[in-house]
Amino acid sequence: MILSDIFVVNSANQPPVISGTNLPDSVTRPFPGDSTLLTISVNVNDPDGLCDLREVTFVTVRPNGVTLPPIPMSDNGNGEFVFSNYVSFSSDPTSYGYFKYTFTARDRSNVLSNPVIDSIKFVQPQ
Repeated sequence: MILSDIFVVNSANQPPVISGTNLPDSVTRPFPGDSTLLTISVNVNDPDGLCDLREVTFVTVRPNGVTLPPIPMSDNGNGEFVFSNYVSFSSDPTSYGYFKYTFTARDRSNVLSNPVIDSIKFVQPQ
């Protein structure tokens, strides 16, 4: 008996679609010693089924123009992909202002969605 992997190509494959983001308009950075949980989520569909999604990621561009590496998002099981992290105090002046987020989804055929861009304004505590 011979066993080997079979590569299947879906010639009618369609790209995933990011249908919306759930980001706050602004976030106040906490005072020293405090932190705030920030949850970023996006809604993603794939015409070929949610099981066809391989990954959803976002890239962050800081107000000073520095681009951070892609960050993976986790599937909550119903087409919403979530990333949570804590926002903490920062004395770095480049940690205030508009952070731009570019979201993309990739399916199992390596087809990318159209990117979706959103932003959050990080402000100093008063």
